[in-house]
Amino acid sequence: HVPSRRTRVPMSMAGKQEKQGSEAESALFRWIENHGGYVNPSLSVVPEAPCGARGVVATTFIAAEEPLFVVPEHLYITNQDSVRLLGPLFQSSSRVPNIESLAPSLQLAVLLAKERKKGTASRWYPYIHALPETPPNVWFDRARDAAAVTDMCVSGFGFTGEQASVLSGEIERTNQELDAFHFLIDQHLSNLGLTIEDIRWAYGTVTSRAFGNDGGYVGLAPGIDMMNHRNDAGQPFPIRSKTPIWAALSVQLDANALPTIDPKRTPSPLDGTWPCACVIAEKGGEAVDLQAGQEAMISYVAEMKPTKAMLNFGFVPEPDEQ
Repeated sequence: HVPSRRTRVPMSMAGKQEKQGSEAESALFRWIENHGGYVNPSLSVVPEAPCGARGVVATTFIAAEEPLFVVPEHLYITNQDSVRLLGPLFQSSSRVPNIESLAPSLQLAVLLAKERKKGTASRWYPYIHALPETPPNVWFDRARDAAAVTDMCVSGFGFTGEQASVLSGEIERTNQELDAFHFLIDQHLSNLGLTIEDIRWAYGTVTSRAFGNDGGYVGLAPGIDMMNHRNDAGQPFPIRSKTPIWAALSVQLDANALPTIDPKRTPSPLDGTWPCACVIAEKGGEAVDLQAGQEAMISYVAEMKPTKAMLNFGFVPEPDEQ
């Protein structure tokens, strides 16, 4: 039994309060709410949360079971969007593979980079504009000395010499593969207009923030992906909200553009019209209060080796978190 499953979105979504934090983050929160979502008015994004990194904190008391974020799935940006929007362009050149053959994370990264280039013309602009300029991936900064990185992993994260060697190889492989991919599209899909810096930023953002499933679905959930990891925190869970039809379709190219929803993730009974991801404050499976100044966190439930975690997230979960 998970108490959070009983949570309902407040009916007074229209009564919005201005969020603290930067204008980009305030604009993101308004965008989520204007398209049928909800952001708790007591939340603020700060450059240095209690965990030591940029994160989401409570500015006033938030009671247990009270939603922190409710994000409609029609605001996600996914690899399925990338296949639909960029697939014809990739098919136009016989010298590049079909986009469906790329890794799902790279599919999504290409679309994210392309949409970022559009600036305010992108329908995801409020989300993309609020993303950090520097992803946390350990491979992202090419000016960073590789030996210093592996030494830090040994001294700070308890890596063995073998693990440090594997990480060093993974950093080199990632950089080489991104260089090769950019060379390919720069030569044969130059109308994409993407630089290597664009590709690196987008791939780093996707691999450090996106969620996915075993079916090859990868997506970015605006707002929710600002929350940092804690082992005993909760995870986003599905609900249905009463999102107005105009709010959903105003960010879509057409009515068929909604992401494919996995029926197994749909709760019953349904609460409303549109599938959403909801987050509340949890600890050890129980809903908890958030005091003013406390950080709102989720569990990434990332089952991966320490080298892979460092490569993607820039940190390594504690042993009982893997």
